[in-house]
Amino acid sequence: MRPFDYYKPKSFEEAFKLLTMPDKVVMPLAGSTDLIPMVRDERWSPDVVVDI
Repeated sequence: MRPFDYYKPKSFEEAFKLLTMPDKVVMPLAGSTDLIPMVRDERWSPDVVVDI
């Protein structure tokens, strides 16, 4: 599993900024249990995960 940055924004504005980062593969995390298995199996390769 390749490392990724994790953010938990405190406002809508901060979340929007993070989710629209240019040149990054950003994935939202919203109580999903699919994210970690998919990243571990290298099906998804996010640079950034944003907990919304």
